Amino acid sequence: MNKMIIIVGPTASGKSDLAMILAKELNLEIINADAFQIYREINAGINKPTSQDLKEVKHHFINNKSINDEWNIKEFQKEINLLIENNPNKNYIICGGSNLYIDSIIKNYDLKEIDRNMEFGNMSTVQLWNKLNELDPEEAKKININNEKRIKQALRIILSLKQLKSEKDKKNKGCIFKYIIISVHVERNKLYEKINNRTIDMINMNWKGEVEDLIQDSNYKNNNALKAIGYNDVYEAIISNTNINVEKIQQKTRNYAKRQITWIRNKFNVDIIYDKEKNNLNEVIKKCKDFLNE
Repeated sequence: MNKMIIIVGPTASGKSDLAMILAKELNLEIINADAFQIYREINAGINKPTSQDLKEVKHHFINNKSINDEWNIKEFQKEINLLIENNPNKNYIICGGSNLYIDSIIKNYDLKEIDRNMEFGNMSTVQLWNKLNELDPEEAKKININNEKRIKQALRIILSLKQLKSEKDKKNKGCIFKYIIISVHVERNKLYEKINNRTIDMINMNWKGEVEDLIQDSNYKNNNALKAIGYNDVYEAIISNTNINVEKIQQKTRNYAKRQITWIRNKFNVDIIYDKEKNNLNEVIKKCKDFLNE
């Protein structure tokens, strides 16, 4: 059976750095669990592994798709299962910030076909949550009232399948691999400082120019790839001929990091906490080696 070392943590916490260290130390390949890094055309705003990283360690699901291709949690789960099926005794590192993607393979979600294009008119996020609470109060309790993306996803599942999301989750199959979870911890103030600095770095990487090239495609606004944090803000600055609101992107990213931290705390059973400030890398490496050698 395959073994997976799963690395989770908020954005800008250093997950990718740890994944590279462990991949080299343990001679493992990295599976990318990020909803956006798979797209070739977007780079500046999503903190992809560097070209040097990609040369040194084999990565899966990086630059494999065009922004016009379909990529979602169902596709991710299908591709992961295929990779495992074709390499039944191989071990990997899974690393990425899309916690729902990771949860889907840990719990082996039963992902029947749903209408992913279902829209809800001009309903506000609060109205959407109230609708979810009316249909499936158990599921509504699990989702922050401001998390529009997860609320819509739950409603699409309920309305497409005529089945409560909370009941559907209870029917998920068991995990098809063994795994341990490493959570990367960074003190909150330092994390926010890293987020703020990284946003500025992204702007300096010609993020605006990248989006200017992308909007030449008339289908730009319909691409799921451009739902990554900040892309719409850069787009709005371009079409309104104003400066990019850097502080707004920084705030959105900090809010996203908060949601990631909450998810990890409530959803994942973490085996190891990596804290660079506490210099516990050797402990993390030892536990990973012990796990792989079991």
